[in-house]
Amino acid sequence: GDTQAPVQDTLASRESILRSAARQRSSLERNQLAAVDAQIDEMQREFASMKAEADLQRQRLVLAEQALAQYESLRGDNFVSAAQVRAKAEDVLNVKAQLQGIERQRAARTREIAALQAQRRELPLRAEAAQGEINRDLAALAQQSAESEARQRIVVRAPQDGVVSGVLAEPGQTVTPAVALASL
Repeated sequence: GDTQAPVQDTLASRESILRSAARQRSSLERNQLAAVDAQIDEMQREFASMKAEADLQRQRLVLAEQALAQYESLRGDNFVSAAQVRAKAEDVLNVKAQLQGIERQRAARTREIAALQAQRRELPLRAEAAQGEINRDLAALAQQSAESEARQRIVVRAPQDGVVSGVLAEPGQTVTPAVALASL
């Protein structure tokens, strides 16, 4: 009747909104994956740079330790002062401290990369769950639409053959099986 058209329009509008939401969700997932991939790539480049920096720092440490050994040898022969030996020992400690700082940064970067990779693995699962909800809502809309269509086309059978002489019910009126709809 008159109420079925607005109901069908509302259902069609809700379906359109849900389909648009599904497209937006898919686009959002692609963008999120691309952003996480870019972050992972950048962090891996930084990690490689830190590795090179740590390697250089190790070389500096070897050189500083060699210089300290030379100064200690020279100190044994009284060619340098104890203060100069201490200064070289401090240089060795400074290089070691810098190396440890770089190693801490590398460890932190490794954890960050692992967290981003975990997030990267979760994104498709979350998107799939959201898409599942949208699909369930679309299925519910399809069922509502089918039920609405079914209500629009109810066949009423008379207990006997004849010609309808009068309609006793109005469109949209609620009736029960005991109420007559027409007279023969």
